[in-house]
Amino acid sequence: MRRKRCPLRTCRPDEAALTMDLMDYRVHLFVDADTGEDAVVYRGGPTGYRLARLAGLAPPAGTVTTPWVVNVHPVPRLTLEAAVERLDALELPFLFFRDAGTDRGAVLYQRYDGHYGLVTAA
Repeated sequence: MRRKRCPLRTCRPDEAALTMDLMDYRVHLFVDADTGEDAVVYRGGPTGYRLARLAGLAPPAGTVTTPWVVNVHPVPRLTLEAAVERLDALELPFLFFRDAGTDRGAVLYQRYDGHYGLVTAA
């Protein structure tokens, strides 16, 4: 498993989506400037972009340029082992979860080489 600990940028979801697009990521982990929560943006849904926060279910505040679909499902609190099991069982390309050890957001994903990658907050 490749692990990447990086300082999470605090920004609005529109800015996170732009970073995701410019870097050609499938998902981008950041700290939502509106709520202070760890969050992810990713491609999907009828508008093309989805937003998931650790707890907040409200749409982004203020003027937005991206039409958002906000994930209304609770973000699971998991150990890394349980996250791997869930990712495999559901055959997802990635999983955003609350790390049970740190209580911060994390993204587990399938790498192009078949291994796992894990992105966490530094």
